[in-house]
Amino acid sequence: MPEQIEKEWLGVYLYQLGEEKKVRRQIKELKEILDQERIPFMLLKGASAMMRLYPQPGLRTFCDLDILIPSDKVAPLKAAMTAAGYKPLNSRNSPEDEVLRNHDSHLDPFIKEGQLMVEAHLNLVGGRGRQEVTLREVWDAREESSLDGVEVCHLGKEHFLIHTLVKYLVNRDPLLTSNHGNPH
Repeated sequence: MPEQIEKEWLGVYLYQLGEEKKVRRQIKELKEILDQERIPFMLLKGASAMMRLYPQPGLRTFCDLDILIPSDKVAPLKAAMTAAGYKPLNSRNSPEDEVLRNHDSHLDPFIKEGQLMVEAHLNLVGGRGRQEVTLREVWDAREESSLDGVEVCHLGKEHFLIHTLVKYLVNRDPLLTSNHGNPH
């Protein structure tokens, strides 16, 4: 392999190692913030995959952290995140729009200087299906794993696989999406 390409790949890998360390610190920070307020959460998508699927650190890239929270914890989550220095990235037209739409997908993302954006999901099925049944099954089947000595929750393996496949299909085919990426 040409030396220049090898150096570039090494640089990218070293950058990803640093990013993963940052992600791990941020997950532990979220756990501390939300545990203090008794707000349970599960890691979704990339953060969960990083911990469960990738054989070596630095192989997973990140653009945000996705978590699942119970819908009755929206107000305490917003208060806790704000107190910890996170600000909502207002992507909805109004606070009322967020209230009307938050059960269809997720809250407005939270941002904090030097951190990844945090997206709190309230369900996994968008506005479709029987959410109360789905969410009960999802929370009952959750799994825990250790992140540098801190126990964090994930979707159970079956739900993780289903959620990942649906997201993959939705992201590949724009005809399968409407309403901010929620599956039909």
